[in-house]
Amino acid sequence: MSLTLPQLRAAVRAHLEEAYPGEGVGAVWRGPLGVRYTPLANVAKAPRRGFAVDVGAWVAAQKAAARAGERLVALVHSHPDGEAALSAEDVAGFVVDGEETYPGVFLLVAAIEKGAWRALSAYAYERDRKEFRRFKGGLAVIFM
Repeated sequence: MSLTLPQLRAAVRAHLEEAYPGEGVGAVWRGPLGVRYTPLANVAKAPRRGFAVDVGAWVAAQKAAARAGERLVALVHSHPDGEAALSAEDVAGFVVDGEETYPGVFLLVAAIEKGAWRALSAYAYERDRKEFRRFKGGLAVIFM
């Protein structure tokens, strides 16, 4: 089922609020049938301060997307009681030796305060400048 922007926003919001007080994490895919969101479980040892995804679940999500002809367009995660901004840990996890670990994929960071959605920011890595650039519009970048 393809999601509209309001449906995608509702799905991401519900998942990230449910993950509170830990960080929530998910993936947004786009393919011939439109846009789809996959919530992922945070299996980090300290889920309030970071996230880790089960390797098997991540591989299964990628295989399902490949079968559907979809590509990864965004990785989403939340900062519980924090800012909707990339942290130093986020940057270190998504850029290794100046190269993106997921080229062309937006990073979306949501601020969840006391279990409620507060804000979301979208970022893309600019390889030539070797830095992330913030985009206005939040989840709308998926539909650009």
